[in-house]
Amino acid sequence: MSSELESKPNKNEILEYFYKAVTSIENVSECEKFFHDICTPKELDQLAERLSVAKLLGQNYSYRKIGELTGASTTTVTRVARFSTKSDSGYQILIQRMREEYDGQRP
Repeated sequence: MSSELESKPNKNEILEYFYKAVTSIENVSECEKFFHDICTPKELDQLAERLSVAKLLGQNYSYRKIGELTGASTTTVTRVARFSTKSDSGYQILIQRMREEYDGQRP
């Protein structure tokens, strides 16, 4: 056995491996398969909900209206707002990229 297999990877190494795996996804079909394999349906719904909340926050909807449109709790909207309002947040990076690629398409 190699020493690489004998030592337990630390959390940072595991996360880096996960992030590299995600960035290696080549298309929507592969992405869908991967996330359906690693997430429960509820987890997928929660991830998608958070991204929708971040998008609506960027469009200046009220927290209450965002909750009505997405079904998200006020707690979730507040939590997403805390991170999504930073210009260099992951939410903002992805929302801007989606806006550029898919302008005018839902959701």
